[in-house]
Amino acid sequence: MKVVSKKNNLDIAKEWDNIALLRDLQINSKTDISFHKILVPSILNQLNTVSDISEKKLIDLGCGSGYLTNILSSYVNEATGIDISKKNIELAKTHYTTHNLSFYESAIETFKEGGYEIAIANMVLMDVINLEDCIKSISELLKNGATFIFSITHPQFWPKYWDYEGKKWFNYSREIIIESNFKITNEASTYKTTHVHRPLEHYLSTLSKYNFKMNSIIELPNTSEVIYPRFLIGNFVFKH
Repeated sequence: MKVVSKKNNLDIAKEWDNIALLRDLQINSKTDISFHKILVPSILNQLNTVSDISEKKLIDLGCGSGYLTNILSSYVNEATGIDISKKNIELAKTHYTTHNLSFYESAIETFKEGGYEIAIANMVLMDVINLEDCIKSISELLKNGATFIFSITHPQFWPKYWDYEGKKWFNYSREIIIESNFKITNEASTYKTTHVHRPLEHYLSTLSKYNFKMNSIIELPNTSEVIYPRFLIGNFVFKH
């Protein structure tokens, strides 16, 4: 694990190209417990709060190899998945061919098709290098009144979970680009990926700046067996 001074979208795309096959295997084999037992059910619970959902147009931002996007497509009239990783989009197009489902290789900041009434970003916002550019771009893809549902690693407790809370370089209030070996609860890897630590205030103030109003924030897992949460699920409405 190390702190880096800067990265760009090409760096991030290369990282996720490298790990695409492993992630596809982890997700489709249901090895990633957090994905299947915590994140996906929580996102679907929030999706159920959307009225007239079967008539909606949805975009899955940072869709990976399309597993969640495919599930989401069964709820809505039209679903689009975009991802910065070419390899992930190739996998998605191979796996999922539902008539109302499309996939595109694109960064969030460069995707130009709009008119979406629902946006999903599962474990994506903490991986983007420029949060403001990303949130601004998401706002430009959405209709007025659209729902934005996202999950992120919990800024307060993820440093504890990943054991860097006590590092000399860590400061909760700073934005810190961190490169480390990718791991899930029961499996480590040698692949390097990047996430950006940001205080919760940074996320909320940026969302507010671009006219996203909070419906709810949920800390997960939220059972009595868990000492502290590792993830946040946000449900926001976009209002011009």
